[in-house]
Amino acid sequence: THVLAVGGDRRSAEMMGLRAGRIQIAVFVVSGALSGLAGAFLLAKTTTGNPLEAQGWELTAIAAVVLGGTLLSGGRGSVSATISGVALLAIVFQILNYVNGMGLEINTYLQNVIRGLFILAVVVIQAIALRRRSSAPRVRAA
Repeated sequence: THVLAVGGDRRSAEMMGLRAGRIQIAVFVVSGALSGLAGAFLLAKTTTGNPLEAQGWELTAIAAVVLGGTLLSGGRGSVSATISGVALLAIVFQILNYVNGMGLEINTYLQNVIRGLFILAVVVIQAIALRRRSSAPRVRAA
C-alpha cells in the first residue's frame, strides 16, 4: 500500500509521514533485481546474451498486467492478479500454438491480431465494468 501511495501522489504520501524517497529507491532496487533475474532465465533458455532477444515483448508484458485487472488509469492492482493475468495470457498463447500444431497453420500476423483482439476485448470489458461501478447509485447508511 505504501508503494501505491507514493506512486499515486508522492507529495501526499510524504505529508502522511511516509518516506517516499526510500520507498521509491526500494522499488527501483527490487525492479532491477527482478529484471536481472529475468535476464538470467532468458539467458538459460536461449543460451545467448543478445540484448535484443526480448525486443517486442513490451506490449505482451503490459497486456498481462491489464489482463490481471490492473487499471491503465492507475489506482488498482495486485501482484496475485498480475500473476493470474500472465497465466491467462500464457493459456491463450498455448491454445494458438496447439491449433498450429494440429495442422491449421495460422499465419504469425493473424496470431498477433487474435492476441490483440483478445487484449482489446478485456480492456473494453474492464472499462465498461468500471463505468458501471462508478455510475451505480450509492446507498447511504441512515
